Amino acid sequence: MPDVLGPRIRLLASPDHTRAEEAIFDLDSYAQRGILRLIQAAAYFPEEAVRERVLVAAAQLVSPFSVYYVTQYNLDAMRAIAYMRGIFIWLTASDLHFGTRPPIAPYAVAMCVLCEERLRAIAFAQMLIFFLDLYADGSDRRPTFEMVNLCFRFDAVGVVAVMFFDVRFERAFQLALEDAAEGNPGACVHDGRAVTFWPPYETHATVPGSFDALLQRTRFAHFPTNYTSAKSNLQRPLHRQLGK
Repeated sequence: MPDVLGPRIRLLASPDHTRAEEAIFDLDSYAQRGILRLIQAAAYFPEEAVRERVLVAAAQLVSPFSVYYVTQYNLDAMRAIAYMRGIFIWLTASDLHFGTRPPIAPYAVAMCVLCEERLRAIAFAQMLIFFLDLYADGSDRRPTFEMVNLCFRFDAVGVVAVMFFDVRFERAFQLALEDAAEGNPGACVHDGRAVTFWPPYETHATVPGSFDALLQRTRFAHFPTNYTSAKSNLQRPLHRQLGK
């Protein structure tokens, strides 16, 4: 499978120009804050027309460098949203802690969004909104928790990312663990961690090593770039481990 054809866009959890890599476009902290605010604000605008504007604005912040990626809500975007697939691995601070670096947040969810390449920006932005909607726990169906940080990369297989949440995410985290432990549709357990899927209640066919590979491919964003795992199977291309 060929590598990404369009611009390779990346957002680090702590944007740092000293970690620049050739042929990778790094987003800055202003884009990061803008994306977080838009995604969190979407829950307060149930009107479809307003939500579309929020989605488009978020997609444009995700992909500000090139017209290659679709960022408008059109027929292509609707198709991307209808057919996109997602895998989510639920983590705690200890899962992402490395060396002397302090944890970014108490909870995190590693994710991979699978869709047609040109539609990655709009699909990824919509997946973030869908995720917060799905686990909204307030009486008004708005999340009481906050996504406090976000990192992602346009990868060969899709968009790999990590969402970081504050302590109020505990209830959603426990519900995911319960669904996985009980073997409910669309959830499973991997190495003691809950794994869920999009669309909800739908389990995707994977092959051994898929989830470890996803975790490995997200480490670029919050671990030193020279970090390598002792598990050799984590180095295999993710699209092969996903059976793509």
